[in-house]
Amino acid sequence: MIFKNGEACPVCDKKFNEEDDIVICPLCGTPHHRECYNRLGKCANADKHTSGYEYKSGNSDHNSIQEQQEKPDSEKENVQSNEASNRYFLNPENAEKSETVKCGKCGAENKSTSAFCCECGERLTVNEKTVIGRAQEVYTSASQEQYRNSREEIDGKSVSDIASVVVSNTKRFIPKFKRNKALSWNWGAFFFGPYYYMFRKMYKEGIIIMAVRLAVNLVVQGIYTEEYTAFMNFVSSHKEVLTNPTEELLNQLMPYYQAVLPMILILSAVGLVINIFCALFADKFYRSKVFGILNKVDSNLEEGGSFGQNPLFEMNTELSQEQMKTLYLNKLGGISFFAPVLAYLVLDILSSFISKL
Repeated sequence: MIFKNGEACPVCDKKFNEEDDIVICPLCGTPHHRECYNRLGKCANADKHTSGYEYKSGNSDHNSIQEQQEKPDSEKENVQSNEASNRYFLNPENAEKSETVKCGKCGAENKSTSAFCCECGERLTVNEKTVIGRAQEVYTSASQEQYRNSREEIDGKSVSDIASVVVSNTKRFIPKFKRNKALSWNWGAFFFGPYYYMFRKMYKEGIIIMAVRLAVNLVVQGIYTEEYTAFMNFVSSHKEVLTNPTEELLNQLMPYYQAVLPMILILSAVGLVINIFCALFADKFYRSKVFGILNKVDSNLEEGGSFGQNPLFEMNTELSQEQMKTLYLNKLGGISFFAPVLAYLVLDILSSFISKL
């Protein structure tokens, strides 16, 4: 990068010359001496990044490539060599060669998270992923992407924020949230019952439904305690009925089986009714969950709250409050594979323990 007389480093305030090793902040375009930048440990204007600050220079020469073309080949090679040595990326070890952006002015390859060219300082034309940074890309699903810039609202809440909470399968939920029907059918909730609620982080509803199912099972099993105990005792003492049943054994088992058959039918009917209930109300409950999260976050922001960037989370850019809000909503919403598995194991252990009392 070539500077005219008068351009100065914002750290040491010394004027640049063509022999200096100069680095350019890829986020705002501010030039520094490399030594000054390393000593400071960040861009001199880092505190302005979240407000969209861009370095404007009345003295910087953005036509340096054209000047090079007018020079003799020997001088051109020297300038190119100097400029190549001045290339600087923040956290270069994290740069991925397959994700680069070519500068439209000088043709230099830049990291996809850079907003300004590392050589000539020209602002890069890149997609929104550059602005938000690779950190948010981790949380953003393909289904969420289409709603990111939406200005539409549902009951006063931005569709973009709603999608940030839902994260996955937004194409299904956004239209249902708009219609806001009292009842709708959810096949996932029908097949998996309360475990689907846990999967969608509706922990309170999921726990209540599992508690109801457990209570009904215990009551029904209590009514048929004698029949169930006799059936299990016969099976335990005649294990061959499960591995190599004979006609005689099956005839002996039949009275015990017929005695517990009403219990089996009742428990099956209860399970079916609960799953139908889960399927009919899952979307309604989930809508309340999503809007409850948004109401709580908006209330905290109105009371003067703000988002803080986790220093343990490595990123190549500083996020604005709006971008950190999106990350926070992703974290509160989304899905959990661990919760339904844990719920199943806990319920199984609890059921076994109570049945032995």
